[in-house]
Amino acid sequence: MVYRAAIRYFAPHTARSSTTLRAASTAAAAAPAPPVTEPEVLPSMDEMRARARRAYKDLHRLGRDYPDPDYNFNMRLRRAFEKNAKITDPAKLKQQLDLAEHIKKEVLAMYSIRKYRHLRRAYHPNEAPREFHEDFALPEDKRV
Repeated sequence: MVYRAAIRYFAPHTARSSTTLRAASTAAAAAPAPPVTEPEVLPSMDEMRARARRAYKDLHRLGRDYPDPDYNFNMRLRRAFEKNAKITDPAKLKQQLDLAEHIKKEVLAMYSIRKYRHLRRAYHPNEAPREFHEDFALPEDKRV
């Protein structure tokens, strides 16, 4: 009985239903298979703690030249690292270390801009600061 129901269910009743089945199977075959993502292998906690120490030293060294003395970069850095010192979850620790790398890049970019502006003022003291070209403006800055 179950066998007959299965035959009736899968057997094409008309030419139209067989083309529909063929089209569906072709579409399924043509669709790309979802990418197989392997779970991310996290480094050991010892390696991540060493990476955290290295990030702290790098940021502390960069903080010595921070342009705004009222901001107290190194004290804020110390408080942030102390707050996250007890993290035991490797994924959370990796996320925090990635944030530290991002901050490091931002500070380096700020220093590069500061040096560029100083050199520009030294070689072109009478020129006004340059304005951004409209192609480089952010979308919310473009007023049409």
